[in-house]
Amino acid sequence: MSIAAKRDIYFSFFMFTADLKPEDARLEPEKATYMKVLIKHLSALKDMGYDGFDLHIAPRPASIDPRHDAETFKREVESYALLKKAFVDADPDLKKAKFATNVGTTRFFDPTSPYKEQRDRALLYLKSRVEITSVLAGESKESIMSGPFIYPYGVFPLTDLDVPMWSDALLDWMKSRYEVAQPIIEELAEFAHTKRVKLAIEPVKSWETPSPNMVSEVLDFLDDVDKAACGVTIDTAQVLMESQGPKIFKENVERAVRENRLNYVHISAPDRGSVHDSWIPWDIMLREIQRLYSGPYLIEVFNAIPPFDSSMRMARRRFWRPGEDREGPESLNAYHIADAALKELKAQQARISMRELYDAAVQERDSPVVPGESTRFRCALNDLEIVADDQSFSSAALGEIRRTVAMVQAMHIPSLAGGSPEQRDHHAGLRKRLPELVAERLDAFERITGTNRGAS
Repeated sequence: MSIAAKRDIYFSFFMFTADLKPEDARLEPEKATYMKVLIKHLSALKDMGYDGFDLHIAPRPASIDPRHDAETFKREVESYALLKKAFVDADPDLKKAKFATNVGTTRFFDPTSPYKEQRDRALLYLKSRVEITSVLAGESKESIMSGPFIYPYGVFPLTDLDVPMWSDALLDWMKSRYEVAQPIIEELAEFAHTKRVKLAIEPVKSWETPSPNMVSEVLDFLDDVDKAACGVTIDTAQVLMESQGPKIFKENVERAVRENRLNYVHISAPDRGSVHDSWIPWDIMLREIQRLYSGPYLIEVFNAIPPFDSSMRMARRRFWRPGEDREGPESLNAYHIADAALKELKAQQARISMRELYDAAVQERDSPVVPGESTRFRCALNDLEIVADDQSFSSAALGEIRRTVAMVQAMHIPSLAGGSPEQRDHHAGLRKRLPELVAERLDAFERITGTNRGAS
């Protein structure tokens, strides 16, 4: 069954930085220069139409003595609370914005460690990240903490002879690490629930970090984490670069939804660059997700700035950040990339709703009695009704959406179970015509928006 609801769209600050420098919020206003840059970016993205932001919570150098952890983390949480206050003081509209966070574990804070003391430190560390997510969220009903926070990101294990482990050896080695991490993640999820934070573990491709690398691996891990809600992030780039194909992808999406584990979706190009003209197979991926998911989408673009340029081996040119970098071509303006990505995602969502409406109309045309009749049809129509007032579309594109909605509403076909023979014949005639009429509007919308790239 389709999910008909407005889907919030966030933007990742990986375009701008990997470190928000929250300590700046403790400085005198005239000295908090980077905080002012962040506020400029947030306000610009808000004005584009983004509903929220995803901020990376950078780890700070850890003390050798674990007795200092609690005070260190408390101070970090306070710094982020001050940072959020500074955001809202500078732009009151940001109070309504939604915030999610990206978090990874480290060598020091490793929930998979064979040593209990280290796992305890990891739990305290991750709880502090939940608290940071909560203070950034502010009055939001719920927020999300996502990222590779089971096994330390980018830490590849070695044998006693300093030989890297791969394939079966690596997966076998991870089994015991997963087992000791599961109680940690379960307790973390229980704590996150009290802070109105959803957890969404992100599988990341194997050339960045060891397992979990696939959605199915995270879901398998979570099979034994059942006392509290914890879910998975599906990232289009990660799936494209490390997955088993469209059939398994469909099964994983359905499984995650069935188990109430699909908590976050990242829209990211395979090269982690521009989304508006990329190799994302929208029909295969977004259509499968949109059918079943009503949570937020994150547009994630990694800029070719430290540390991403080296860690991801980026050879492409960086996007210049207004207020931070020397101006360059408009095509490389970070704001242009963000704006174009938002427009592309919204257009693809509308196009997929139109295609879903077409398929539902075909189904009803070819089947006089449809079990649960019109549910799919109504949900697809509701999706279009939601975007029919979205002024971010061009007038021509918006016109096609509105014409489709008006046409379908005028021709909406009730159940064939009742009515006179003449009414039933009339309804049957409308059923036969509707797919063709919807297809005409869909073709026009695709021509206007250029959104049939990557269609299957």
